[in-house]
Amino acid sequence: METTVFRTGQDEDPAYNYLLQALKHHSQAEIAQHLKKDSRTVRHWIAKQFVPQSYIFGLQRLLPFDAPVNGEADFSFCDLFA
Repeated sequence: METTVFRTGQDEDPAYNYLLQALKHHSQAEIAQHLKKDSRTVRHWIAKQFVPQSYIFGLQRLLPFDAPVNGEADFSFCDLFA
């Protein structure tokens, strides 16, 4: 007998995706230290492809910002207060 699994909502785990992105810039040990976890825990998350949602913001902080805009912008910093 075959079981069919139905899912609703997003198929992707955002915390796991942030972890994969962070791994492009940091080692497992660095990520674990930043999240105050053991590196074995991070390795377990990678193997299970699941990260507890409470670590989303910690993982986001490990990601680099996008490059600044070069050239002319549509508005300046002073425009924000005008």
